[in-house]
Amino acid sequence: MALPEAAPIAPPDQQVQEIPTVPEVPAAVEQATGVQAVPSTPQPLRDSSGATVAQPVPAPPSGPSITIPAANAQVLTQMAKGNAANSQTWFGVFWLKKIKKAIKDGLAVLFGS
Repeated sequence: MALPEAAPIAPPDQQVQEIPTVPEVPAAVEQATGVQAVPSTPQPLRDSSGATVAQPVPAPPSGPSITIPAANAQVLTQMAKGNAANSQTWFGVFWLKKIKKAIKDGLAVLFGS
């Protein structure tokens, strides 16, 4: 049986170009239709009286990260100083080691459950 031939690689001038994520709307179209571009940064949600109802969710870190299931490192440090027979002590020690390794590897460390 013969194998199918591979498709030829397109020359550099005929390669697919990336489409922008935010389309550009001409000013004439905006005025005629009333359509406006959405701001790229989210704004707080306000009610009719002007009070803030909800805040935008902060963007996650741009690089790789690790999320620690504790409020902060001090909580884990206190847990790690406990009795060796207590499982919470080993839980704290485990996550403190993970934090140190993540910092060494250049990962962002996020706290919270």
